Parts: sequence; C-alpha cells; structure tokens
Amino acid sequence: MSTVRERDQCLRLKAAELLMHKPGTYLMRMHTITGPEWFVVPGGRVRSDDAAKILRRPDVVPHDNGLFPGIKQSWKLVR
Repeated sequence: MSTVRERDQCLRLKAAELLMHKPGTYLMRMHTITGPEWFVVPGGRVRSDDAAKILRRPDVVPHDNGLFPGIKQSWKLVR
C-alpha cells in the first residue's frame, strides 16, 4: 500500500502535454481548500512549475476569462 494518497499525485510534464493534445482538454487553475492549484481537465493535477512550462509554449492560448473578466483561468493547446 502506498503512503502517497492518489489525490496528492501529479501528472508528469510529458503526460500533461500529451493530454493537452486531446480535443476538449484544458489546463485550468482552480482554487482548492489548500489554495490555487493547476489541473489538466480531464486528466489530473499538475505541479505549478510544470504548468508554468506548459503556459510558456507558443501553442498554448487562453480559453476564457474565468470568473472575472480579464483574469485568465483556463488555457488550451491550439492545433
């Protein structure tokens, strides 16, 4: 039995990037009980430094403004 709970595990960078190639998949910043975290939806949690690497890609663009106008909350990979 693993000591790391499944919900505490994060996707590796390459796995997150591969998931982003699927239509309808987004990188999203969500607020959790422990604070803001990054997720590939659908997919799983992503470490914040890996999310930053994904956001630096030229083929990743904002998807919508999120909760407040002008504040980006989700991004998608353009094909």
